[in-house]
Amino acid sequence: MAGTPDDFAKFKDAAKFAGQTPYFVSVSHRMDSLSKASLGIGEPRVTAQLKDGSDAQSLIVFGAFDQCKSTRFDTTGTGDSLTVVAGSTMVSCQVFLAPVGDEINTVEYTDSKFIYAKYGDNPYLKNPISWTK
Repeated sequence: MAGTPDDFAKFKDAAKFAGQTPYFVSVSHRMDSLSKASLGIGEPRVTAQLKDGSDAQSLIVFGAFDQCKSTRFDTTGTGDSLTVVAGSTMVSCQVFLAPVGDEINTVEYTDSKFIYAKYGDNPYLKNPISWTK
């Protein structure tokens, strides 16, 4: 979803984002099963490309945009026995920037690099899921 340059107004360094439009990309993930109890699950890697195919800049926000809400998987237990609940869902929202007059044209999902014994085992690494406008 495209935001507007006004979305940066509440930032104390809002002038730094002049000429940029934020794009809010949300991805929903469902934990179908776990082979063992774990909290070591990273968020999937999502990238975005501009109309010319170049990568859009990702913005890390401390706090939140009203338009970009994230949730976490449900958990059970405490301390060392804390684990993710199979069947629960999380939503991760990432913010990308496009120069005013340009736009995000493609978003790609390549999964988290932290859930494979070897990153090369990631089936999405060479074959990402792509959404194109």
